Amino acid sequence: MRGIFVSYRRSDTIDISARISDHLKSHFGSERVFIDFSNIIPGMAFAEHIKSRIRNANIVIAVIGHEWTPNRTALKEPENGDWVEFELRSALQAKIPIIPVLVHGARMPRSATLPVSLQKLPELHAMEISSNSNFDRNISDLIGVIENTIASDALSASHKPVVKVKKTDTLERILQLIRENDFSQFPVVDEMSFLGLLTENGITQWLANQFSDDNEIEISSRTIEVGDVIDFQGNAPNYSFFPGLGKIQDAIQMFHNQPALEALLLTDSGTMDSDIQGIITQWDAIEFGRPIGEDVIT
Repeated sequence: MRGIFVSYRRSDTIDISARISDHLKSHFGSERVFIDFSNIIPGMAFAEHIKSRIRNANIVIAVIGHEWTPNRTALKEPENGDWVEFELRSALQAKIPIIPVLVHGARMPRSATLPVSLQKLPELHAMEISSNSNFDRNISDLIGVIENTIASDALSASHKPVVKVKKTDTLERILQLIRENDFSQFPVVDEMSFLGLLTENGITQWLANQFSDDNEIEISSRTIEVGDVIDFQGNAPNYSFFPGLGKIQDAIQMFHNQPALEALLLTDSGTMDSDIQGIITQWDAIEFGRPIGEDVIT
Protein backbone atom coordinates (compact mmCIF):
# COMPACT_ATOMS: atom_id res chain seq x y z
CA MET A 1 0.00 0.00 0.00
CA ARG A 2 1.20 3.52 -0.72
CA GLY A 3 2.00 5.51 2.37
CA ILE A 4 4.59 7.31 4.47
CA PHE A 5 8.13 6.01 5.04
CA VAL A 6 9.93 7.30 8.15
CA SER A 7 13.73 7.26 7.79
CA TYR A 8 15.90 7.89 10.86
CA ARG A 9 19.26 6.99 12.38
CA ARG A 10 18.90 4.75 15.43
CA SER A 11 21.90 6.25 17.20
CA ASP A 12 20.52 9.73 16.61
CA THR A 13 16.74 10.09 16.89
CA ILE A 14 15.05 6.78 17.70
CA ASP A 15 12.88 8.17 20.53
CA ILE A 16 11.44 11.20 18.74
CA SER A 17 11.19 9.24 15.46
CA ALA A 18 8.98 6.72 17.26
CA ARG A 19 6.92 9.58 18.67
CA ILE A 20 6.51 11.16 15.22
CA SER A 21 5.61 7.77 13.74
CA ASP A 22 2.95 7.16 16.41
CA HIS A 23 1.25 10.49 15.65
CA LEU A 24 1.35 9.85 11.89
CA LYS A 25 -0.16 6.38 12.41
CA SER A 26 -2.89 7.87 14.58
CA HIS A 27 -3.83 10.32 11.83
CA PHE A 28 -3.21 8.40 8.59
CA GLY A 29 -3.68 4.83 9.83
CA SER A 30 -1.05 2.32 10.92
CA GLU A 31 -1.08 0.57 7.53
CA ARG A 32 0.06 3.77 5.83
CA VAL A 33 3.12 4.50 7.98
CA PHE A 34 6.33 2.46 7.78
CA ILE A 35 9.14 2.61 10.33
CA ASP A 36 11.62 -0.23 10.47
CA PHE A 37 11.44 -1.17 14.16
CA SER A 38 7.72 -1.96 13.98
CA ASN A 39 7.15 -3.11 10.41
CA ILE A 40 9.88 -5.67 9.66
CA ILE A 41 9.45 -9.34 10.52
CA PRO A 42 12.59 -11.19 11.72
CA GLY A 43 14.19 -13.14 8.87
CA MET A 44 12.94 -10.75 6.20
CA ALA A 45 15.41 -9.64 3.48
CA PHE A 46 16.00 -6.13 4.82
CA ALA A 47 17.38 -4.33 1.75
CA GLU A 48 14.76 -5.67 -0.66
CA HIS A 49 11.95 -4.98 1.80
CA ILE A 50 13.12 -1.40 2.37
CA LYS A 51 13.43 -0.78 -1.37
CA SER A 52 9.95 -2.20 -1.95
CA ARG A 53 8.38 -0.05 0.78
CA ILE A 54 10.06 3.10 -0.55
CA ARG A 55 8.99 2.30 -4.12
CA ASN A 56 5.39 2.13 -2.90
CA ALA A 57 5.52 5.22 -0.69
CA ASN A 58 3.94 8.58 -1.41
CA ILE A 59 6.48 10.42 0.70
CA VAL A 60 9.59 9.88 2.85
CA ILE A 61 10.12 11.66 6.17
CA ALA A 62 13.87 12.02 6.92
CA VAL A 63 14.29 12.67 10.66
CA ILE A 64 17.59 14.49 11.22
CA GLY A 65 19.22 15.16 14.59
CA HIS A 66 22.66 16.32 15.73
CA GLU A 67 24.27 12.90 15.12
CA TRP A 68 22.67 12.22 11.75
CA THR A 69 25.56 13.16 9.42
CA PRO A 70 27.31 9.99 8.11
CA ASN A 71 30.73 9.22 9.54
CA ARG A 72 33.83 9.42 7.36
CA THR A 73 33.71 5.72 6.42
CA ALA A 74 30.09 5.98 5.35
CA LEU A 75 30.88 9.20 3.49
CA LYS A 76 33.55 7.46 1.42
CA GLU A 77 31.82 4.08 1.11
CA PRO A 78 28.06 4.65 1.61
CA GLU A 79 27.24 1.26 0.15
CA ASN A 80 28.90 -0.46 3.13
CA GLY A 81 26.02 -0.69 5.57
CA ASP A 82 24.71 2.90 5.86
CA TRP A 83 21.02 2.10 5.74
CA VAL A 84 19.91 5.72 6.04
CA GLU A 85 21.93 6.58 2.93
CA PHE A 86 20.43 3.53 1.20
CA GLU A 87 16.88 4.59 2.10
CA LEU A 88 17.23 8.20 0.95
CA ARG A 89 19.25 7.30 -2.14
CA SER A 90 16.50 4.84 -3.13
CA ALA A 91 13.86 7.54 -2.60
CA LEU A 92 15.76 10.11 -4.67
CA GLN A 93 16.30 7.60 -7.48
CA ALA A 94 12.60 6.72 -7.48
CA LYS A 95 11.67 10.45 -7.35
CA ILE A 96 9.73 10.00 -4.12
CA PRO A 97 9.21 13.36 -2.32
CA ILE A 98 11.39 13.71 0.78
CA ILE A 99 10.64 16.02 3.71
CA PRO A 100 13.70 16.59 5.96
CA VAL A 101 12.49 16.98 9.56
CA LEU A 102 14.99 18.64 11.89
CA VAL A 103 14.71 17.69 15.57
CA HIS A 104 16.42 18.69 18.82
CA GLY A 105 17.50 21.99 17.25
CA ALA A 106 19.61 20.30 14.56
CA ARG A 107 20.56 22.11 11.36
CA MET A 108 20.43 20.82 7.81
CA PRO A 109 23.72 19.05 6.94
CA ARG A 110 26.00 20.77 4.44
CA SER A 111 26.42 19.11 1.04
CA ALA A 112 30.15 18.70 1.63
CA THR A 113 29.46 16.44 4.62
CA LEU A 114 27.20 14.09 2.65
CA PRO A 115 27.80 11.23 0.21
CA VAL A 116 27.49 12.21 -3.45
CA SER A 117 24.19 10.34 -3.60
CA LEU A 118 22.63 12.67 -1.00
CA GLN A 119 24.14 16.02 -1.92
CA LYS A 120 20.76 17.28 -3.23
CA LEU A 121 19.22 16.76 0.21
CA PRO A 122 20.17 20.22 1.60
CA GLU A 123 18.31 21.80 -1.35
CA LEU A 124 15.02 20.46 0.03
CA HIS A 125 12.87 22.63 2.28
CA ALA A 126 13.06 21.30 5.83
CA MET A 127 10.62 21.42 8.73
CA GLU A 128 11.41 21.57 12.42
CA ILE A 129 9.80 19.51 15.16
CA SER A 130 10.40 20.35 18.78
CA SER A 131 10.26 17.80 21.57
CA ASN A 132 8.80 20.35 23.99
CA SER A 133 5.39 22.03 24.22
CA ASN A 134 5.51 22.97 20.50
CA PHE A 135 5.52 19.30 19.42
CA ASP A 136 1.76 19.04 18.80
CA ARG A 137 1.71 22.21 16.69
CA ASN A 138 4.81 21.10 14.75
CA ILE A 139 3.41 17.62 14.05
CA SER A 140 0.11 19.19 12.93
CA ASP A 141 2.06 21.33 10.44
CA LEU A 142 3.89 18.23 9.19
CA ILE A 143 0.60 16.35 8.71
CA GLY A 144 -0.74 19.27 6.69
CA VAL A 145 2.29 19.25 4.39
CA ILE A 146 2.02 15.46 3.92
CA GLU A 147 -1.67 15.74 3.00
CA ASN A 148 -0.94 18.46 0.45
CA THR A 149 1.92 16.44 -1.05
CA ILE A 150 -0.10 13.24 -1.34
CA ALA A 151 -2.96 15.12 -3.00
CA SER A 152 -0.72 16.89 -5.52
CA ASP A 153 -0.29 16.42 -9.26
CA ALA A 154 -0.64 13.09 -11.04
CA LEU A 155 3.06 12.66 -11.88
CA SER A 156 4.13 13.23 -8.26
CA ALA A 157 1.62 10.59 -7.20
CA SER A 158 2.86 8.05 -9.73
CA HIS A 159 5.89 6.11 -8.56
CA LYS A 160 5.85 2.90 -10.55
CA PRO A 161 8.61 2.84 -13.18
CA VAL A 162 7.64 3.00 -16.85
CA VAL A 163 8.93 -0.15 -18.59
CA LYS A 164 8.39 -0.05 -22.34
CA VAL A 165 8.31 -3.28 -24.35
CA LYS A 166 8.32 -4.14 -28.05
CA LYS A 167 5.87 -6.19 -30.11
CA THR A 168 8.61 -8.76 -30.65
CA ASP A 169 9.26 -9.29 -26.93
CA THR A 170 8.16 -12.71 -25.75
CA LEU A 171 5.43 -13.39 -23.23
CA GLU A 172 8.07 -15.19 -21.18
CA ARG A 173 9.94 -11.89 -20.68
CA ILE A 174 6.73 -10.05 -19.74
CA LEU A 175 5.79 -12.69 -17.15
CA GLN A 176 9.28 -12.40 -15.69
CA LEU A 177 8.90 -8.61 -15.41
CA ILE A 178 5.55 -9.05 -13.66
CA ARG A 179 7.09 -11.53 -11.19
CA GLU A 180 10.10 -9.34 -10.43
CA ASN A 181 8.26 -6.02 -10.10
CA ASP A 182 5.18 -4.68 -8.39
CA PHE A 183 3.46 -3.61 -11.61
CA SER A 184 1.86 -5.16 -14.70
CA GLN A 185 1.23 -2.35 -17.22
CA PHE A 186 3.66 -2.03 -20.13
CA PRO A 187 3.49 0.57 -22.92
CA VAL A 188 4.21 -1.16 -26.24
CA VAL A 189 6.40 0.85 -28.62
CA ASP A 190 7.92 0.37 -32.04
CA GLU A 191 10.90 2.68 -32.47
CA MET A 192 9.26 6.05 -31.66
CA SER A 193 5.61 5.00 -32.10
CA PHE A 194 3.21 4.08 -29.27
CA LEU A 195 1.22 0.96 -30.18
CA GLY A 196 -0.85 0.19 -27.10
CA LEU A 197 -0.81 -0.88 -23.46
CA LEU A 198 -0.10 -4.47 -22.48
CA THR A 199 -1.67 -5.45 -19.16
CA GLU A 200 -2.02 -8.54 -17.01
CA ASN A 201 -5.74 -8.48 -17.75
CA GLY A 202 -5.10 -8.38 -21.50
CA ILE A 203 -2.75 -11.36 -21.26
CA THR A 204 -5.35 -13.34 -19.28
CA GLN A 205 -8.10 -12.60 -21.83
CA TRP A 206 -5.83 -13.58 -24.72
CA LEU A 207 -4.92 -16.89 -23.06
CA ALA A 208 -8.58 -17.64 -22.29
CA ASN A 209 -9.47 -17.03 -25.93
CA GLN A 210 -6.95 -19.63 -27.09
CA PHE A 211 -8.90 -22.45 -25.48
CA SER A 212 -12.33 -23.90 -26.11
CA ASP A 213 -14.16 -26.98 -24.80
CA ASP A 214 -13.26 -29.05 -27.85
CA ASN A 215 -9.90 -27.55 -28.66
CA GLU A 216 -6.78 -28.28 -26.64
CA ILE A 217 -3.62 -26.49 -27.68
CA GLU A 218 -0.17 -26.20 -26.21
CA ILE A 219 1.04 -22.67 -25.57
CA SER A 220 4.67 -21.72 -24.98
CA SER A 221 5.47 -18.35 -23.42
CA ARG A 222 8.80 -18.52 -25.27
CA THR A 223 7.14 -18.28 -28.69
CA ILE A 224 4.17 -16.00 -27.98
CA GLU A 225 5.01 -12.36 -28.66
CA VAL A 226 3.59 -9.15 -27.23
CA GLY A 227 2.24 -8.32 -30.68
CA ASP A 228 -0.06 -11.37 -30.55
CA VAL A 229 -1.75 -10.04 -27.41
CA ILE A 230 -1.90 -6.41 -28.55
CA ASP A 231 -3.45 -7.37 -31.88
CA PHE A 232 -6.07 -9.46 -30.02
CA GLN A 233 -7.00 -6.48 -27.82
CA GLY A 234 -8.08 -4.63 -30.97
CA ASN A 235 -9.05 -0.98 -31.15
CA ALA A 236 -10.88 -0.66 -27.82
CA PRO A 237 -8.30 1.23 -25.75
CA ASN A 238 -7.73 0.21 -22.14
CA TYR A 239 -5.78 3.39 -21.48
CA SER A 240 -5.98 7.14 -21.83
CA PHE A 241 -3.36 9.88 -21.84
CA PHE A 242 -3.30 12.44 -19.04
CA PRO A 243 -1.08 15.50 -18.35
CA GLY A 244 1.56 14.75 -15.72
CA LEU A 245 0.88 18.08 -13.97
CA GLY A 246 -2.88 17.50 -14.02
CA LYS A 247 -4.67 17.18 -10.68
CA ILE A 248 -4.72 13.71 -9.19
CA GLN A 249 -8.42 14.17 -8.31
CA ASP A 250 -9.19 14.72 -12.01
CA ALA A 251 -7.31 11.51 -12.81
CA ILE A 252 -9.35 9.61 -10.21
CA GLN A 253 -12.56 10.97 -11.75
CA MET A 254 -11.55 9.60 -15.17
CA PHE A 255 -11.50 6.07 -13.75
CA HIS A 256 -14.98 6.63 -12.28
CA ASN A 257 -16.25 7.89 -15.64
CA GLN A 258 -14.60 5.13 -17.71
CA PRO A 259 -14.91 1.74 -15.93
CA ALA A 260 -13.01 -0.07 -18.72
CA LEU A 261 -9.97 2.14 -18.19
CA GLU A 262 -7.00 0.16 -16.84
CA ALA A 263 -4.38 2.91 -16.75
CA LEU A 264 -3.62 6.57 -17.38
CA LEU A 265 -0.38 7.25 -19.23
CA LEU A 266 1.18 10.50 -18.02
CA THR A 267 2.92 12.80 -20.51
CA ASP A 268 3.85 16.50 -20.57
CA SER A 269 1.11 17.34 -23.05
CA GLY A 270 -1.47 14.78 -21.98
CA THR A 271 -1.33 13.25 -25.46
CA MET A 272 0.61 10.45 -27.14
CA ASP A 273 2.84 13.04 -28.85
CA SER A 274 5.24 13.25 -25.89
CA ASP A 275 7.17 10.69 -23.87
CA ILE A 276 5.38 8.61 -21.24
CA GLN A 277 6.71 9.67 -17.82
CA GLY A 278 4.43 7.82 -15.46
CA ILE A 279 1.47 5.45 -15.12
CA ILE A 280 -1.55 5.53 -12.81
CA THR A 281 -3.55 2.32 -12.55
CA GLN A 282 -7.08 1.47 -11.38
CA TRP A 283 -5.67 0.30 -8.06
CA ASP A 284 -3.72 3.55 -7.67
CA ALA A 285 -6.96 5.48 -8.22
CA ILE A 286 -8.64 3.48 -5.46
CA GLU A 287 -5.73 4.21 -3.12
CA PHE A 288 -5.60 7.92 -3.94
CA GLY A 289 -9.37 8.19 -3.69
CA ARG A 290 -9.52 6.78 -0.16
CA PRO A 291 -9.86 9.60 2.38
CA ILE A 292 -6.65 10.40 4.24
CA GLY A 293 -6.61 8.58 7.57
CA GLU A 294 -8.95 5.81 6.45
CA ASP A 295 -7.57 2.33 7.13
CA VAL A 296 -7.93 -0.54 4.69
CA ILE A 297 -10.38 -3.18 5.94
CA THR A 298 -8.90 -6.66 5.62
